Amino acid sequence: MDKKTLRKRYIAQRMAIEEVDWQKRSQKICDHLYEFCFKFDKVSQVFFFHPMRKEPNILKLASKLSEHYKLALPRISNKEMLFHHWNIETSLLKHSFSIEEPHESSEILKADEHTLVLVPNLAMDTYGYRLGYGAGFYDKFLSEYPQVISVAVNFSEFLVDELPRDSWDKKVQWMCTELGVTKP
Repeated sequence: MDKKTLRKRYIAQRMAIEEVDWQKRSQKICDHLYEFCFKFDKVSQVFFFHPMRKEPNILKLASKLSEHYKLALPRISNKEMLFHHWNIETSLLKHSFSIEEPHESSEILKADEHTLVLVPNLAMDTYGYRLGYGAGFYDKFLSEYPQVISVAVNFSEFLVDELPRDSWDKKVQWMCTELGVTKP
């Protein structure tokens, strides 16, 4: 199946998740990610994503992590994804992709080897490749900052054996579902 067809299929499948189940499983993912963050002594900042179309809601994790790490959310500017400092009290603006993001005046955080990046996706495969929405923002980011610790986050039914991939697709180092964190 091609990527376009898979995107439609996975979006429909995810949107069908019942609200209570979505919240419960999102909380399990947050619990696993909380423990995972502390396995790396060198991590000083965590880059989140704002959930859309019933992606796992990892924002509940932010209040627990804000005591220990600098947090950031992405903002799209001139076809580039920048991560801006953020906390749970920060007001957000709706972008043209209907994603909530920080105001452009908030501090931009630079990714480095001390950065853990939580990566959204429609599906991920056992090799560490992910299927995104098609704009390529995260593939470009992971290409520019290969030193970050990257974790694809999704529900277990969206972890598949293999996805179609292109030469520009980048692997993640870890994958997290409600069942736990694993290496590809």
